[in-house]
Amino acid sequence: MQVKSTYSEILRISLPVMVAGVAQTILGITDTAFLGRVGEIEMDASSIGGVFYFVMMMIGMALGIGSQIMIARKSGEKMENEIGGIFDQSLVLMILFSVIIFFMIEYLSSIFIGSFLKSKEVITQTNIFLRYRAFGIFFVMIAVSFRSLYVGIAETRVITYSSFVMAIVNIILDYVLVFGHYGFPKMGVAGAALASSIAEVSGAVYYFIHSIFNKTIFKYHLFRFKEFSKTSIMKIVNLSAPIVMQYFFSMGGWFIFFLVIERLGEHPLAISTVIRNTLMIIMMPIWAFFTAANSMVSNEIGQGKSDEVLALIKKICILSVSTITIIILICLMMPEMILQISTSDVAIIRDSLPSFYIICGGCFMFSFSSILLSAVSGTGATRVTMIIEFINIVIYLAYLFVLREINPRIEVFWTGEIVYWFTMGVMSFFYLKSNRWKGVVI
Repeated sequence: MQVKSTYSEILRISLPVMVAGVAQTILGITDTAFLGRVGEIEMDASSIGGVFYFVMMMIGMALGIGSQIMIARKSGEKMENEIGGIFDQSLVLMILFSVIIFFMIEYLSSIFIGSFLKSKEVITQTNIFLRYRAFGIFFVMIAVSFRSLYVGIAETRVITYSSFVMAIVNIILDYVLVFGHYGFPKMGVAGAALASSIAEVSGAVYYFIHSIFNKTIFKYHLFRFKEFSKTSIMKIVNLSAPIVMQYFFSMGGWFIFFLVIERLGEHPLAISTVIRNTLMIIMMPIWAFFTAANSMVSNEIGQGKSDEVLALIKKICILSVSTITIIILICLMMPEMILQISTSDVAIIRDSLPSFYIICGGCFMFSFSSILLSAVSGTGATRVTMIIEFINIVIYLAYLFVLREINPRIEVFWTGEIVYWFTMGVMSFFYLKSNRWKGVVI
């Protein structure tokens, strides 16, 4: 399907992903919200364990972006008969990659976390969380393959449905497993992890059933699993490998941030957990525009409209900045109410307010910087995005470690988000303006 570079087309692709983002965010913060009613140790454990799992998951999801770019390019070129082969090969690669990630979570996480965390109680609870969370990664990676397909062909509504199935399942199971309602055992942090894993199973099953019975996608020749093309596999790997490294740098930096905060104490970590959840809520609509930018840029290039790409990016940035401005204004009018989503602890809410105001500024920066970075990867220049990410993470971590020495206040640490996204946006902007991406071949 060839997309048009209009505001209505951008919204047609973005809005279902945005609504799906609501459900995904619910899934991400439900564990913390329930465990916040159990105790600070449990909430901290779900935060550290959740970030570690999220790092592993995002590295896996990066592999799907390569196939998404290729599918969008083929869709723009009207070579729909080749899309199924790309999807099938991507699905097999995802399953194989999920095995690696599973063993990393299952066998390396306890060693890694035990080496960096200070609180023995948090270490114990984090290991329990990850033990029940690990098997979900197989189904996350299957879902990522389907998500890459549907974003690539610009049919994003199914992503909304799958995400809501996951959110509903997670909320119900969190309620019965964390607190032990309706005859279920009271599992605490283990129950929250198990609920999320089962929710991920339900999301993958929904994608599979939808794809089997949806006649409109038969033309893409899915699930044929013909002899694999070494050329196609290498294209996916070559496109995805730099993105995997990019996400590794990004998520690794995010995890190190929480390790630094943990050493400040359990209360600062609890504050950062609340701020992380709030940040996910505020940033949620922007991820939809991020996804649209990646796919639409690749589709436009596939149509031979490279000269219209910058105009398309400008339109997406306008929509993204306008959306985040409205959200930030709403958040600033009711900050305590927003923070109460994650915790009922009055002291944590009060002490989170300075950090909350800072991340509002960071989110404004994020609203256009993320689009510019996504557009760079959409051109196929994934090695460039990796280099940009690496440079920014070095700057970000250096900034954090300097702050730790001179002003170890939790709200000051969160200013790192503003520094990170500002430098990201500047570097991405100048690369796009250079037109060097026009020479990239995928």
